[in-house]
Amino acid sequence: MFRWAIVRRCYMQFPRLMMTVAWMSQLGQPFHHLIHNKLKRQGSNADNWSVEVPDYQPDYPENLDPGDPFAQIERADWEALDEDMGPGKIETGPLHIGDIVRFQSVVGEDNPLHYDLVWAKSRGYPNVFGLGSHQASMLTAYAAHWLDPGAVRFFEARFCNVYWPGERLAYEAVVSRKYTDTSTGHRMAELKLNCSRNDGDPVVDVCMTMDFDA
Repeated sequence: MFRWAIVRRCYMQFPRLMMTVAWMSQLGQPFHHLIHNKLKRQGSNADNWSVEVPDYQPDYPENLDPGDPFAQIERADWEALDEDMGPGKIETGPLHIGDIVRFQSVVGEDNPLHYDLVWAKSRGYPNVFGLGSHQASMLTAYAAHWLDPGAVRFFEARFCNVYWPGERLAYEAVVSRKYTDTSTGHRMAELKLNCSRNDGDPVVDVCMTMDFDA
């Protein structure tokens, strides 16, 4: 589940990375048409999608901010890293429309496909849906809790699947490569992070390169 405090903290700790993620949200209509064409199978009616949209039954906490799902991740340094290892899977959810709207407010993305059900259905979608940049941002929060955000030198995100309000999301990261750069002597690490939805389908994949001596 999205947390305003997480994104705010990531903008403070990961400014370049978060600006990249925010830029991704400006891809706008062409990006949505790509998803629309990929998943929709027949006709133009919102009822004809070949995906199962979850039954959305929101249950907001009284304080509307139930906490930081990544708070238990322990900070690690380069020496503590091992390839194919990471902090483990963290599950959150179900996703609320309010979570989506909060993220849109942070990055300045106001496409009504993500919060206005009547409009979304008029455009052929069965429901409002989440932003890929939202979950890419959540993965940056995961990384910021785990490793020094100042060490990030490369970030790339790939949006894989549409995800819907009511779905449970999971986040995980591992070290794909740990090495010493032979030309600089710098301690380096490459990470693979992913967000998936309830049935294990990928939502966003992220690759990062870290330089711990930069």
